[in-house]
Amino acid sequence: MKVKYPDIEIKFIFPDTDKNNQDDQLKSLYTAIMAGSGPDVIDVSEMPHKKLAEKKLLVNLSEIIDNDKEFDKSLYYQNIIDAAKYNGILYIMPVNYMFVGFAADDEVLDEENIAIDDSLWTWDDFYNISLKLNKDTDNDSVIDRYAFYSIEHLMETRFLPYIMHSQFVDPENKSCSFNTEECVDFLNTYKKLMESNIRHPVQELEPVRVGALSKQFVFMPAVLFDAVSFNAFKSYIGTAKVGFYQFPRNIPNNKVSCKLKSALGINANSKLKDESWNLIKCMLREEVQSSGWLTSTINKNAERKRDQDWMEGTLNILDQSEFEKLNSLRESCNDILYVDNEVFTIIKNETRSFFNGQKTAEETAQAIQDKVTTCLNE
Repeated sequence: MKVKYPDIEIKFIFPDTDKNNQDDQLKSLYTAIMAGSGPDVIDVSEMPHKKLAEKKLLVNLSEIIDNDKEFDKSLYYQNIIDAAKYNGILYIMPVNYMFVGFAADDEVLDEENIAIDDSLWTWDDFYNISLKLNKDTDNDSVIDRYAFYSIEHLMETRFLPYIMHSQFVDPENKSCSFNTEECVDFLNTYKKLMESNIRHPVQELEPVRVGALSKQFVFMPAVLFDAVSFNAFKSYIGTAKVGFYQFPRNIPNNKVSCKLKSALGINANSKLKDESWNLIKCMLREEVQSSGWLTSTINKNAERKRDQDWMEGTLNILDQSEFEKLNSLRESCNDILYVDNEVFTIIKNETRSFFNGQKTAEETAQAIQDKVTTCLNE
């Protein structure tokens, strides 16, 4: 990049490592872009990029790609790029992504003759499966295998807003459906899960990291970055055979969803749009993407190279079934998990009132409906 454009200085601005400062920085960056300034290239993975697109503050990348004869679409997971489009137009280019769901002890699921189709299962299905998995395995009248483990408040603060948004919000049509029977049922089932004895009583992370809870639970919420993640899951759960399943949905919709770890857009007010596009292309190159860890990449050849290293090379940590699962997720992904920061906060705050017993599921669903409707139409 520097050789081709010697007169252009590339300056990377990284967010503060403190989460509170990060939020302030993102707000400042969003305000700057809305005001017509800001950087040329923006990582919008943690920003309300659909609002930026609606206000014409991001460049139409679909047009750029159509006019760039050097850009070979076949090198990339086009299904994920298509999933990132908004109203049929690409405004952000996925660079790295990950999958969120449940890691599970497939050895136990096989022993219990439990087969899961994660394209169809609901939260009621998960609850009923969990009841079968809770067991006193050594007959001492004490439960020693729980259905699932979760760090306290992790699901509620990190995953729940994405789960609910993907089910009950339609950003393109600026509509939502929280005040429905499906949403109320979901809230009640989820609360029942969290309050029952099918959840492991230990809710700190360190015991899991050191394997102290090995074989004491079957499911755990997890982020699948790459093959290394499978090894971590095996260690945490204490199994030689680990599965990964999308979170249940109360309304099955055949979506295979990923969450963007990095996605780049070009500021519509940039005076260096061509150079900015070349920088994005540079970030997509195989030699750049194949060197990354703890992420999945949009470049197919980079993924194949890393998979080959993990299956047959010196690392030798990926077996065939895990490769097939990863590859299936990559090839079939057709949805990007997206939550506007304001909507994220609304869901998190209102559901907290429900879990604390201050509101009913019906009251919570209606409060979210009213506030999110207002947010979508601002």
